[in-house]
Amino acid sequence: MRELWLTGVLAVSALVYTRSIHNLFVYDDVADIASNKYIKLWSFVWKSFYKELWWFYDPDTPQSFYYRPLQNLWLGVNFHLFGYDPRGYHVLTIAMQVIVVYLLFRVTEELTHRLSSAVIAATLFGLMPVHAQAVVWPSAIPILMVLAFQLGAFLLVITREAVTPRNTALAVGLFFCALLTHESAILFPVVVATYTFFEPGRESAPATAWQSRIRPSVIASLPFFAAAVVYLGIRVAVLGLISAAASSNVMSWYVTLINIPHVLCKYILMMVLPIRAEPAHSVAIISSISSPAFYLPMIILVVIASAAVALLITYRRQAPIYWFCIIWIMLAIAPVLNLRAFRPISLMEDRYVYTASAAWSIMVGAFAGQLIATSSLLAWLTIPVLTASGIALATILWRVQYFWHNDLTMFSRCIADEPGSWLCRSWLASAQTDDGDLRSAERNRKIAIALNPAPSYEMMQLGQLYIAKGERERGLAEMVAALQANGVKDKWFLEVVTDAIGMQDYDTADKVLKLIAAKPQGGAMAAIGYSQIKQSHRDYAGARDILKDATKQYPKYPDLWILLAQNDEVLHDNLNALIAADHAIELSPDSGWYRMLRAKLLDKLGRHDEAVAEYRRAIAAEPEDTDIPFMVAKVAPEALR
Repeated sequence: MRELWLTGVLAVSALVYTRSIHNLFVYDDVADIASNKYIKLWSFVWKSFYKELWWFYDPDTPQSFYYRPLQNLWLGVNFHLFGYDPRGYHVLTIAMQVIVVYLLFRVTEELTHRLSSAVIAATLFGLMPVHAQAVVWPSAIPILMVLAFQLGAFLLVITREAVTPRNTALAVGLFFCALLTHESAILFPVVVATYTFFEPGRESAPATAWQSRIRPSVIASLPFFAAAVVYLGIRVAVLGLISAAASSNVMSWYVTLINIPHVLCKYILMMVLPIRAEPAHSVAIISSISSPAFYLPMIILVVIASAAVALLITYRRQAPIYWFCIIWIMLAIAPVLNLRAFRPISLMEDRYVYTASAAWSIMVGAFAGQLIATSSLLAWLTIPVLTASGIALATILWRVQYFWHNDLTMFSRCIADEPGSWLCRSWLASAQTDDGDLRSAERNRKIAIALNPAPSYEMMQLGQLYIAKGERERGLAEMVAALQANGVKDKWFLEVVTDAIGMQDYDTADKVLKLIAAKPQGGAMAAIGYSQIKQSHRDYAGARDILKDATKQYPKYPDLWILLAQNDEVLHDNLNALIAADHAIELSPDSGWYRMLRAKLLDKLGRHDEAVAEYRRAIAAEPEDTDIPFMVAKVAPEALR
């Protein structure tokens, strides 16, 4: 009977997510998988163990404060299995969800010693609609993995006959894997200590004084705390820090603290009524304790806490498992209450409640199982209610999975939920541009500009959109206006100059170059722009004069040297071009394309054997770039042997 129930629960947990198999890559999936040129290399995996999470966006510039190597391991293995086909990623993610449901079933069974409690808890967890984001979005896989590792470790801790030094070591190993998957696992040692203190599942054992429980709790959790310390040391070595505020989050610690109550209330509501699954959730930031958004949630939290304490004192014999689950819920939510670590647009996400809802499901399963076991009448009432609730949850879950079907669907839904979000408008405009709906993209880009307090990026994108529509002068004017706004990246200046030169609008190009020259180290970029103007007039001698003067003033700027090499090549001065290329490679030895130019120049100088060796170095420098071997195959196929 047990195996039949377990099989049914796992089957339902898998089948209800089959709709997501035909979803495409969305949002972070594009950068993490579809546009990740490193993911096809196994070095992508091992480099992720000593780099931050998104190192592959730009290997020379830190992109995040996350250290999650096992996330990249999962994505790398998936890529080697399925390539760019999202269906395989979804199937394996569903499989991971089934593993989590199985482990939750086993944990509940061990804690309650009731099959009914395990079935109810696992079914509830498997059908929660708010889990959709975590399960149907491939880039959210660390949320599932971290809970799987924690449940596996916890199962070894609570299974009485399995408590041996060997299995303790295995449990610590699983916990360490959880830490390498997602930093939210850092409080798991406290979960172990709490379990040992309350000893849920042993209600029949004689009660012991709370003072005598402290020492066993410390001993049981000590190996896990030691693993956490090791992890923090690795984290500091890789990232240089333990935690940091998001660059776009300007919340002070005071503002953060007074916003925690209403965020916590929303998470509790999301867990207790897990039916409103959305890609985005609004959190209005408050700045004063006089705000109703502060004191009303505080009152609600105090009432909930008081009622829970009163009930647990009244029913103290059954209380240990509920005390344990409540504390586990709060420990699971605690990491996401560090609001300064998130961008203001994403202070709350459905997937952040995934781990906490595991403890909630165990608590609901324990309570419902106890009702069923206590009275046949209550069983007759409870079972139909639970069945109807399961059908309703499964229906909602089936429907909401489509919200993450593709970027157009996802960001349209975001705007339906958050019409005032400039970021959702920006993402939707990008998706509409990719889809060819330039008119809708223009409308949403303009709204994003109106909503965004620092709209330079939106203005640049709007300018590019105008150019794509054929309105070249209007687009160029919009991009120039963007350059005069705040938060402009240096590379945008040269992009606008290049567009202006392509339109033969040299007055605008000159205007932008003057803006570049006024920036720190802007003289080097300005020299590149002015040399491009000379080259557009086929005045390569004039371009060389500009670049040579610039290399004297900015000798550590590799782009100047490589442009000088290219320019000298056009002038058939291959020897000087080679000298300039050597300077560029000395400054940037990992550039495969710099080495490609050097090899080409060596070939022109009749030094073919040296050229072949350089072509090989070019391939080795950037193994992720498949264009380099393709080009080498055309000019020096022997370099590939």
